[in-house]
Amino acid sequence: MMIFVIPVYNEEKNIKSLLRNVFTYVESKKWSCKIILADDGSTDSTVSIANGMKGTFPLEVVSNPVNMGPGAAFDSGFRQALKNTGEDDIIITMEADNTSDIGILDKMIAEMDAGTEIVLASCYAKEGTVEGATLCRKILSYGANIIVRMLSRDKKINTFSSFYRCYRSGILSKAYTVYGSKFIEENGFLCAVDILLKLQRLGVQVKEVPMILRSSKRVGKSKMKTIKTILSYLKLFVKEGIRSVVNTK
Repeated sequence: MMIFVIPVYNEEKNIKSLLRNVFTYVESKKWSCKIILADDGSTDSTVSIANGMKGTFPLEVVSNPVNMGPGAAFDSGFRQALKNTGEDDIIITMEADNTSDIGILDKMIAEMDAGTEIVLASCYAKEGTVEGATLCRKILSYGANIIVRMLSRDKKINTFSSFYRCYRSGILSKAYTVYGSKFIEENGFLCAVDILLKLQRLGVQVKEVPMILRSSKRVGKSKMKTIKTILSYLKLFVKEGIRSVVNTK
């Protein structure tokens, strides 16, 4: 069983095509799936459009009452997904703006079938790239991922910030058991980094599949605020740096 957990916030221009693309691809592979949209307090028509498509797709919408950030949305979505999953089920997360390449999902699932616990779609792995993003966004993303790699237990990982991933259900259940409410402490876009660093401490096996990230697939602007994200990265670097020093003593 595959459960898609997709955080959404004001994605009325993208949500219909996203759901159609995901379900059409999954249906072509004859995979059993469910889609959980984790709405983070959208104020546009995102939820009403999604609810109107429930008869077409195996779809569930969970909503936070106000906008709290993608980390809070992931937390709500994960908790809902884990209520009815087995240890070996696969939880798939992706961006809601159509920039996650659904065409590489079969390669990601193949890695999961081979026993990997987490598979990352990586635009910085060999044969991966970013198309259509601004130079400022490329520099921020690439530079941040390089620095996070220095804090990572696995120096072979290239991409830490992408939402597009496959998780073994059992490892997410273990993370909630170990960390409790502190599993996802970053509510902003750094939640993806926070999640991966914490899972690494549990000794998980991680692999990457190269992806071409095409920003042109998105309708509308990115929800990420550059200055706020930079400040969040600096805060995370300090926290993880202190943790590394303490753990080596």
